[in-house]
Amino acid sequence: MTPTATRTGLPADLIERVNALTPEQRDELFELTCLVDMPSDPRTEEQLMADLVRDAELADAGLLPSLTREQAKEQVRKELREKYGFEL
Repeated sequence: MTPTATRTGLPADLIERVNALTPEQRDELFELTCLVDMPSDPRTEEQLMADLVRDAELADAGLLPSLTREQAKEQVRKELREKYGFEL
């Protein structure tokens, strides 16, 4: 079922254009949508680096839960289906 602008609130031509994208273009769009509405981070550069080092050490030790790229994509796709009624 192709979503309509009435159901999602998105323009029908936008939905059609997204549906026409190649898998590679959809991946790129996914990556771009992850950047939209990201809140600014109040941490200093030093704090960010300390957090990155800590997280890397935890990840290396297997103590930091993480998602694969495919799991992250599926979460975004699920949210788009539920909120806007269309697939990427």
